[in-house]
Amino acid sequence: MKKNIIMLLLTLLLMTLQLGCVGSVSLDNVWMDPSYQGGKLNKLLVVGMAPREQTRSIFEYQFTNDLNVNGVTAMASLDGMPKDEEISKEVFKEYFNDLNIDGVLVTGLVSVETSEDYVEGHSYAVQSVGYRDFWGHYHSQWTLYQEPGYFEETTEYLIESTLYETTNGK
Repeated sequence: MKKNIIMLLLTLLLMTLQLGCVGSVSLDNVWMDPSYQGGKLNKLLVVGMAPREQTRSIFEYQFTNDLNVNGVTAMASLDGMPKDEEISKEVFKEYFNDLNIDGVLVTGLVSVETSEDYVEGHSYAVQSVGYRDFWGHYHSQWTLYQEPGYFEETTEYLIESTLYETTNGK
């Protein structure tokens, strides 16, 4: 079971890389209930927590596609869950039973932090080609180049994902 959870976490990492142009991705604070004794989850429902349906749709379908490509059977919650209404626990249970869903992956954006850093410029010398007398040769063989400094913007997205088993909600 731990192998399945690790594979799922690695799949989530790979999907996160595909969501945009990113410099690096890391998994932090990975936790699993030590009392969990369940088996392999066969079908996941992907629920994206987003304020706009368009954002939620992009998110859910990208995650679902990436999970399916990596051998995990998954479906987006937008493909059958009622929209724009609060759903009771009983409706969820009925939905899970009807579609044989045994796991729910809930993922949402927690925070976005943007920072701007100055990258200092630098100078370097390049050897030139050409031969003259000794004095001209000595002084004309190097050309000095300078690259100016610039500002670089970095955006960090903190995404939280939680995987639940539907039989006990843990």
